[in-house]
Amino acid sequence: MIEIFIKAPESLKKQDQTNVVKRRAGKSTRGRISLLDMKKGFFNFLKDGLNNTERDRRKKLDKAMADAKSARRHLLMESIFEMWDNEGCGFLELDDINSALERFDSSSNAEVIQQTMAELSKEIEISDNRLSKKEFIIYMNLLRQRVAEDYLDRLLDHMKSHLERSAEERRRGEIRKKWLQQVAHAGRLSGISSDPLFKAAFAVIQKDAEAHGKGKKISGSIALLEKNFSHPARGNMLLKYVAATVDDQSHVIGRCLYPDMKGISFQAIESGKPIYVPRVQNHLNVHFWNEDHRVEMKDGSFIAIPLKDRHRNIFGLLGLDTLGDPHEKVTFMSHEITFFQGLGKAISAGYQHVDLRKKTLRIAESAITWIHRRSPSIHETCVYLVEHQLRGADYLLCKMLSTDKNGQIRQYATPEKLRRRENLFRDYLFKCSDDRITVTASAYGDKHTAFPLCNTEGAIIAVIDINLGALVELPQGENREVQRLIKLLNDAHKEVDEDKDDTAVLALEKRNVDSRIDVLFDRLMLLDLRKNVSRLDLRAFAELKSYKYPPKVIHTIIKTVVSMFFDKDVEELENWKICRQYVNPELVRMVTEFDPTGQPSLLSPDQIRQNLKEVPHGAVTKHGSLPAQFLYNWAFVCLSLMEHVEKMGEIVPPRTATATTNTNESGEFQLFSRGSPENTSP
Repeated sequence: MIEIFIKAPESLKKQDQTNVVKRRAGKSTRGRISLLDMKKGFFNFLKDGLNNTERDRRKKLDKAMADAKSARRHLLMESIFEMWDNEGCGFLELDDINSALERFDSSSNAEVIQQTMAELSKEIEISDNRLSKKEFIIYMNLLRQRVAEDYLDRLLDHMKSHLERSAEERRRGEIRKKWLQQVAHAGRLSGISSDPLFKAAFAVIQKDAEAHGKGKKISGSIALLEKNFSHPARGNMLLKYVAATVDDQSHVIGRCLYPDMKGISFQAIESGKPIYVPRVQNHLNVHFWNEDHRVEMKDGSFIAIPLKDRHRNIFGLLGLDTLGDPHEKVTFMSHEITFFQGLGKAISAGYQHVDLRKKTLRIAESAITWIHRRSPSIHETCVYLVEHQLRGADYLLCKMLSTDKNGQIRQYATPEKLRRRENLFRDYLFKCSDDRITVTASAYGDKHTAFPLCNTEGAIIAVIDINLGALVELPQGENREVQRLIKLLNDAHKEVDEDKDDTAVLALEKRNVDSRIDVLFDRLMLLDLRKNVSRLDLRAFAELKSYKYPPKVIHTIIKTVVSMFFDKDVEELENWKICRQYVNPELVRMVTEFDPTGQPSLLSPDQIRQNLKEVPHGAVTKHGSLPAQFLYNWAFVCLSLMEHVEKMGEIVPPRTATATTNTNESGEFQLFSRGSPENTSP
């Protein structure tokens, strides 16, 4: 027992340190550890100490030592990668790694390398014979499975000690990596504009040319890859120039490069690798945006570096040249070319961050539009993006979107930035962001509810602030709808964050990839409603069909949905005895399979819109009919998707009614399309 009491304070000290870390991370724990927590920790320690046998303690000790050794090895691999990647390129050549392994032990490593390479190709896709830091660590861990641990440790020590760098090279590498971090950070602080990111990149190019490039003048440009809708005969894609160094902006900004024009840019895009032209004068396939360079025929260098996203899909190009330098035969050195590739990676990471924020706002705009439709009691809604600052500084909340009482959306080109210490009455927003939980509070006389929006890793991305005005809480039905829509918004953002290519469901998404973000939220709502409708059984619809004279709103909803699939006169469907015959499993199948962006409706969007206007908000919920409520929401979502198709100018071919005949109980023939209704006695 003496040994236990001696160790107990150390355990409690660790628990107290854990609480301190939580407080620093913004968790709800305040002050020192409570007496209750201290007692719980102490008795848990006693319980573990008394229950564990010597064998159990030995197993835990061995596991702890193995974990510590693995962690040290992981840090060593990271340090080796950073040492080898002196210029901050972000990749290591696979051939260089294998050469180092063979030099360490050429007799036995050849077969091991071959086996490891075969296993590595199953784990990751090696497209350009280079490995990132994460892939390098995977490669080393796969190698560890085929050799003894002490052998791997000696190999890592060899890789670290046998790479010699001069003091000048190390200093140059440290400076360049610091600059690359500044470029990446500029992307995180750019909001939804990529201009600050591009300006930071060109500033780094200028500083590096002065410090490590012998003062050469470098011209730079950034072009984004877009679909070619204007001149499709010239190629499926084009490069549109969106940024350039100051002296070159008038020559390239807004210009487009097509595949049928001179240049090596599309060669770099097709190969996925940088292409370097050391002497432009001797290269025939060069396109000059600046005609002065063509006339003067200056001899300089040019390099085209593809910009790739995290899935290594190319979305743009970074072009750098020395044609504007007054000296002759100005070329790039090898360490500059390596650094430029690292700069391209930093630009890509920053641009992807900006692009993700743009997509987040587009999805949030769709979501809050639906929130105001479903909950008219809401006074105002605001969307704040979380903007992280430099190390040690607290984050900011940037107000990007807001709505008024009528749901009209306002976007802010220059967003208001909230700091924690300057907005004490809006502390609930920071509380929501810190703890990633829904927070309800009163501020400036109004009731507010803040919802967090997180990515796939659980990090906070945005905060949705819903202002209820003088209301204490939303009506139960509206509150349920808001909770459901916020959940769908989180699902939509996570799908965008994962950035998978196989998520397209609607025909519009498959025809036009660029439209995926605009219809993403509506598509998730449609899929959710499809599931809800498919779960309805015959008993759920029996309630609808049991009405002798149904409420007008329910009759209008059923009439609208039936008219979308069956070619019936409006006057005929006004007769409830006829209309209710179509409420059957066949109608459920049609609803769950219908794609409003690819399958035309027999009812036009204007007619659907007019019918739904006859249903006052909240009237469906009052009647408590679950099938009618699902079908009402489904019709509204279909209408929204049809409007998206109209905005994009796409034409969906009209539906042709396939007529079949059926006889009702009175012996009269009825004309139906796409199937017959269920015959039910009135």
